Amino acid sequence: AVERFFSQPTQPIPELLALLKSSYLDGAVSAAAKKKGLSAPQHDFFAALENLYLAQQNVALDMDLCLKHWLLAFGDYVRSELRRRKAQAGQMSFDDSITTLAAALQNPLRAQNLLDKVRQKYQAALVDEFQDTDPQQFAIIDALFGRSDGAAASTPFFMVGDPKQAIYAFRGADVYAYLRARSQADACYSIDTNFRSDTDVVAFVNALFAPADAFVERKISHPHILAKHSGASKLTCKDDRGAVHAFVFDGGKNPQYAERALMAGVADEIAAVLNQAARGEALLDGVALSPKDIAVLLPSHRQAGEMKKALAQRGIAAVMQTRESVFASSEAKGLYAVLAAIESPAQTGLLRLALLSSVMGYGLPQLMALQADDGAWQLAVENLQQWRDEWRKAGFMAMFRRWLVDADVAARLLRGADGERALTNLLHVGELIQAQTRTHASPALLLAWLARQIAEPQPNSDAQQIRLESDANRVRLVTIHASKGLEYPLVFCPFAWKGKSELLRDMVAFHDPADDDALKIDVGTAEFDAHKTQAEFEAYAEQLRLLYVAVTRAKHRLYLAYPAFDSLHHASVKGIKNAPLSHLLRDEAGQPLRNNLTELSIAKISAAFTRLAASVSGLPEAQSWVGERAAPSALALPAT
Repeated sequence: AVERFFSQPTQPIPELLALLKSSYLDGAVSAAAKKKGLSAPQHDFFAALENLYLAQQNVALDMDLCLKHWLLAFGDYVRSELRRRKAQAGQMSFDDSITTLAAALQNPLRAQNLLDKVRQKYQAALVDEFQDTDPQQFAIIDALFGRSDGAAASTPFFMVGDPKQAIYAFRGADVYAYLRARSQADACYSIDTNFRSDTDVVAFVNALFAPADAFVERKISHPHILAKHSGASKLTCKDDRGAVHAFVFDGGKNPQYAERALMAGVADEIAAVLNQAARGEALLDGVALSPKDIAVLLPSHRQAGEMKKALAQRGIAAVMQTRESVFASSEAKGLYAVLAAIESPAQTGLLRLALLSSVMGYGLPQLMALQADDGAWQLAVENLQQWRDEWRKAGFMAMFRRWLVDADVAARLLRGADGERALTNLLHVGELIQAQTRTHASPALLLAWLARQIAEPQPNSDAQQIRLESDANRVRLVTIHASKGLEYPLVFCPFAWKGKSELLRDMVAFHDPADDDALKIDVGTAEFDAHKTQAEFEAYAEQLRLLYVAVTRAKHRLYLAYPAFDSLHHASVKGIKNAPLSHLLRDEAGQPLRNNLTELSIAKISAAFTRLAASVSGLPEAQSWVGERAAPSALALPAT
């Protein structure tokens, strides 16, 4: 290694050679030896090696700094070049419409003309979900309806928002922009009554978020809320569960084991409740509780998929509910590949892509076998030509329906593990394409439109939001982000005890308290550590807001959980420490459980829940639902 280093000195100094640095040799001499007058050996080689080591460190730091400056400059270039290319192609995204308007309002003459027209047309302005604004959006709205020009506002302007539900930072929402806007308002008004949940659920949420630091960010607090439904609950169950119930159990050796055990436990509890309903012991407003009255809120789609499997093992059908755009699905991309091949049947590369897509379902061995069979391959090309002719003669929907039948698409998709979901997405995309045929008559225009939708899906568009794959009586599986604004009679939030081991992915984006909470990115300044701490603080605060959204979906009963562990790996401790429940559950001294995770027992965790008036038990006994299994739904083909 030493010889290789001297032949290529640009490589890092080998560990063995680093032992001969002057500083290392000096440090190796013990204090007792130094008192006796002993010292490390001295030689020019040792000193030169020390200088070489320091020089390499400095070069590495300089190169790292150069790379960061290059990345920043490259980012500027990409943004500038993207604007130029979009302008050249005559394209504009939704973000472009905001930045263009913001730029126009910087021109005094254009701004005044727009301001006069807007205020003449609108006598008042109300912006809902304002906690999801960002600095640029607020600057636009404030310029149009606020007092940014220094004059008294002539147009009543209302900003409606709840910072406790600001959970879309990953989409660019900036709760600090909302907080700045709130501070500029003439008056603030709050709703002090919950019209959704039973009294006991509201009382639990009040208690859970009562601490001044409940949301970590102290500019956001939870006022005491009253319950509109102060009488008896519409839900009656003959069991020992309270309105809020917590599963506290032995988590085994690691969080992965605890997660699997809890998946099974939640499925068992749902089976138990449904079995009670079958016996007339679980009623909702006098009617037997049904699977569709139950929702399981989960942090990720992966966990939703695992939960679906656990329920299926107990005879309980479930449906996944999401607010993602259907254009972000693999079926949208697959249909685009098929349509591109139909439009250009002579291009064999497009045919191969279409066959390998999720909607055609070919594997690589099947594709190779097809290509090796000249007759079969020619037939596939002829099918494309026939579908293209149908498209041009009878329109998109006629061709789409024929392709579904000729290629046996529906039957093949339904044979898959999540076939109903895939077929629902495919039909949904087909309907959206058909709706565009009036303004995009030719196949080429429709394909260009579809490509734009896939490149920039809009999850907030009602038309694009993924539909339920079935209207049947099924348990709802919902990600917490998708549950915002919804409500369910029974809600399970089983994984609020499990957080991320790393709150940040790669970029340190933070709001600078010293600069009016302006959003900044630190790529390696002298204050990087402090800025990283601030970024982690903000990321953890959003985890608390996510839990608030989750627990406030419940109307009549809420389930939570928290496992106890004997010992945990360091990485696992970080994940549980970063979980929202670890901050909100308090010990007898009022301190968050996350402050001392190494001494958490089932008794201590149970006591923390009991102090919040929640009932507590271990995981339920294993059981299956004795009711009728939901039959696969009949998905109708779209009409022409």
